[in-house]
Amino acid sequence: MRLWPVLAAVTAIFALPAGAQEMVGGHRIIRTADPAIWSGSETKGPITHIATGTVFPESIDGFQRTSLMAVNNGNDVMLHYRLKRDPASIEVSTFLFQRGALAEHRLKGAITSLGFGRKEMTFLWADGPFDIGAPQKLRGYKATYKVGIGADTLLEYLYFIELGTWTAKVRATLPASKEPAEEGQIDAFVRALPWASILAANGACSGSACDGGRAMPFNNHMAEMFLTKIVASGQGKALLGDAAEPVYAREAGGKRWTLYPLDEKIAPLFAEAFGRISAHAPLYSLSWSAKKESGVTRFFAGKPSEEAFAATVDGLVAHPETSAFIAPADAAAYAPD
Repeated sequence: MRLWPVLAAVTAIFALPAGAQEMVGGHRIIRTADPAIWSGSETKGPITHIATGTVFPESIDGFQRTSLMAVNNGNDVMLHYRLKRDPASIEVSTFLFQRGALAEHRLKGAITSLGFGRKEMTFLWADGPFDIGAPQKLRGYKATYKVGIGADTLLEYLYFIELGTWTAKVRATLPASKEPAEEGQIDAFVRALPWASILAANGACSGSACDGGRAMPFNNHMAEMFLTKIVASGQGKALLGDAAEPVYAREAGGKRWTLYPLDEKIAPLFAEAFGRISAHAPLYSLSWSAKKESGVTRFFAGKPSEEAFAATVDGLVAHPETSAFIAPADAAAYAPD
């Protein structure tokens, strides 16, 4: 079962008269502060999600709450926040749900939905770990997608934090920006969410985000193209560290795959530009070579196990990347089910 029709209809739902409900795709959508689900007002003052006891402020780091929505019994909710700016506002939707049968309740489905209903070219700019510090270290997933080419380009973001009983997801849109610091405002919003309450309601943290130190593979569109050119020029040793031998090596799919330490001077490219992620030393690059061709196709934040390296290679062999412009549906192929 998929919730894409629900997501596509959100704008129309917000235009309904106060107190109205809507059935979309077999799901009951409630856009008011139903007292069985919420305690408080849709837009004014703090509002409590009753099932978790989580209090969402009226404003978070300058973002103002503008609306909310619940699906069915309230174990799948969304709160919308907006940061006004010129020429267009930054829009952020925060979802909190218990995992069910909906495709978007899994990372694979959440990624796929990024391209749903869009006519403009949408491709992966960067993705990887996103660290949250309080009240315990969490390591979630963040993805940045570029939508369109030229002056009307916008950036779309997905944050996915699986805790076990509950999962938090954030979708954000940043239009026409030339300042990575504006993306940083969205990161700050996500980190400022009421994590202590969410974690308390969740109980024992058992989701993928609960291992705050896990090594994670990540993508970076610009870095992969840049380092591929550097490696092809014969200057790769200047950036791929001083290791004489790879950390891991494997033959698969007619290519030789190797993992090398990545020089720390590359880290700002991942942590400060658009598509910024939590990429701190040690960093590693995953590259391939076949005859006279080669390329850098993934990175790791933290040293992966040999099994994780092999699993990443297996995924790339099973789903070869045929273009530098990876659509959401293609990126979803590498996500866990």
